[in-house]
Amino acid sequence: MELINEFEVDAPLDVVWSVLTDVERIAPCLPGAQLQEVEGDEY
Repeated sequence: MELINEFEVDAPLDVVWSVLTDVERIAPCLPGAQLQEVEGDEY
């Protein structure tokens, strides 16, 4: 499966990237996504 979507965010790149790479912060933004377990830096 390949999902493609584009959008623009009115924020500095470093701020946006830090949110997109933070699983705990981004999971609630994805319908149906649930974070089951956090162990150190592994999810």
